[in-house]
Amino acid sequence: MQFIIGIIKDVNNYMKYAPNQNVLYEIIGILSEADLPLVFKGANVTNILLKQSNSPYTRRTTDIDSSWKGKNPTTEGIESLLKSALKPYGYTVEKIRELKGKQVSAGFRVLKDGIPVTKMDIDIHNVKQCEKYSIGTVEFIGVTAEEIIADKLCAVSNEHVYRRSKDLMDIYSLTEALNINMNDVIESINFSNHKLGSFGELALNKEKIFEAYSNLKVSKKPDFDEVYECVLNYAKDISKKKNQKSELSVNIDIADDFDDIDI
Repeated sequence: MQFIIGIIKDVNNYMKYAPNQNVLYEIIGILSEADLPLVFKGANVTNILLKQSNSPYTRRTTDIDSSWKGKNPTTEGIESLLKSALKPYGYTVEKIRELKGKQVSAGFRVLKDGIPVTKMDIDIHNVKQCEKYSIGTVEFIGVTAEEIIADKLCAVSNEHVYRRSKDLMDIYSLTEALNINMNDVIESINFSNHKLGSFGELALNKEKIFEAYSNLKVSKKPDFDEVYECVLNYAKDISKKKNQKSELSVNIDIADDFDDIDI
């Protein structure tokens, strides 16, 4: 199979990469065959879940996101393993961000023939639920849909929600396409290193969130009101679960105004 890498010049004449998404899956497949302790996540997994469910929505990306399952990794150790796995296929790896102090993810650039192909973000993050995925001849371990929803709910639960329009869209498209188990979502939140915020900005600033969502440039973008209602309802459901006497509890403080919001 041949893969195409498109090169785009921006206004400052810097070279940017625009890989065919098959290239990303080829790299994921190579790393999986090399038995690197990686669990893949993000848009590359979301895209497969949406394809499998015949969703009208797609999720494209130029990056590869993953979590490292090994104990006490170093940036140099991860870099060495990436280079060893990818070198036979003509890829080279450059470190762009180190694990250091509170920085719990490392960043790498993958190149072919000196041309940047993609960036990889590898975090040190507890993953509760994962499963095997396949696309074409590529097989890999990735997080479950519930794990993705948990991660994205945390991302939109704080004041940074205005920068998380893609996460809002992903929550909507996945919950529309799949039967998401809310208990598993809460269990993933409890198990992870992420903190679930109050959802205050989400609950009280619909207009500003709409403004940010309107600037999101993607094909087949879902209607904002439907997206907002879906995500807000998930936040409410978690609030109710919190108040239930259950082993699945999560320490969050939902905005007091939630129940007064018309959606």
